[in-house]
Amino acid sequence: MDSHFKDRLLKPIIGCSLGTFLEFLDFALYASLAPVFALKFFPKEYHEISVIYAWGIFAVSFIARPFSGLILGPIGDRIGIKKILLFSLAIMGLATTAIGILPTYDQIGLLAPLLLILLRIIQGLAVSIEYNSLGVYLLQQNGIAKKFGFYSSFTSVGVIAGLISGSLIVGLFLNKSSLIDIPDWQWRMPFISCGLVVSVLGIFLRQQMQDPHKSSCSYSERGVLKSLFCNQIKQLFMAIFVTGFISISAYIAIGYMATYLQLYRNFLLKESILVCCACGIAMLISVPIGGWISDKLGRTRFMAVSSLSMSIISILSMGLIAYGQSKILILGLLLLSINTGISAGGLPAFVTELFHSDHRYTGSTIAYNAGVAWIGGTAPMIISLLLMKTNNPMIPGIYLSFFSLLGFIAAMALNQRKQCNDKLRVYPINNKEVKHV
Repeated sequence: MDSHFKDRLLKPIIGCSLGTFLEFLDFALYASLAPVFALKFFPKEYHEISVIYAWGIFAVSFIARPFSGLILGPIGDRIGIKKILLFSLAIMGLATTAIGILPTYDQIGLLAPLLLILLRIIQGLAVSIEYNSLGVYLLQQNGIAKKFGFYSSFTSVGVIAGLISGSLIVGLFLNKSSLIDIPDWQWRMPFISCGLVVSVLGIFLRQQMQDPHKSSCSYSERGVLKSLFCNQIKQLFMAIFVTGFISISAYIAIGYMATYLQLYRNFLLKESILVCCACGIAMLISVPIGGWISDKLGRTRFMAVSSLSMSIISILSMGLIAYGQSKILILGLLLLSINTGISAGGLPAFVTELFHSDHRYTGSTIAYNAGVAWIGGTAPMIISLLLMKTNNPMIPGIYLSFFSLLGFIAAMALNQRKQCNDKLRVYPINNKEVKHV
């Protein structure tokens, strides 16, 4: 690989991965601090129910993401990605910082959780186009077809690195042994510092990016959506289910598991976060390996194998986590984390390659965000509710196994050879017929 080729890839990989890094850094901060948010933004008398409310706000932030993709995705297909990515990172940084200065329930009552919901929705709207931007860019390049899965996996590297960093930052700031009476500055500073520093750095790096993605799309924004929904609705729904099981696995392994260990295995806050971060490092190492394997097996076959193995490993690992002693518990977390990392490594290439170039940004954006929002983002809240109702410590594993089987069915239903080879239909745009093969 010559130096020019490296330069052409390095900036987009760093710039796009930094966006997913900030996105999931924020999510990890919130996920790790969910019990704290339950105390600070809801009545303290009903802490267990308040934890469910706190996870509900976590889920609400995801709901807006697919709908934002309906707006920003078609714009990206028409004008390129650089301006949208700058806008996304700026809004994300401001909203993250604002969470760090919100008044609590004791100070302003019910307005506190309402403002928190509003900021989480703004974050969801801003980050909807982040994950798939690198894959869309790379497909415009020559000479990387055989390594597309590996290179695009660095989007997921940004995701996992953000989740780990967020949890580590919380562990560094919180030196109390329990959730009670944690000083406000200790949970506020991670949001304020990360929101400002990472967003400013990210905007600087993205301004240095070239934007070769001058789309050849012939459609208006409305035409892009029509092209997607009329031609590739099957691929869209199948991609949602595949994305969903990987999202659930990632949120359980790094985000929710910290809360689970505190509430059901009597871990201290810092201990639970550090254990999950250690396993997250194993997940991080596994991500590029997963991308490389997907290049060898093919995307659909890779996802079929990954989802089927996850349906089995989720039950096994959860049994070790729920009933094992410390070393066995960590083994269970490692099994779950490594399998999650491998699966996540092949996801960016899988989702991006499914869609035709005329609506690739739109299709991959909606598919990814719908899977993350409707399946992955609601998982911690639903799992918390099921645990409260059933008192069955295996619930997280059972829940993940079920959606992994749905992901397996979705992957098997896709015919990879026909992903982008079918002729698109003809649509009248601005009183002119546009045809693309």
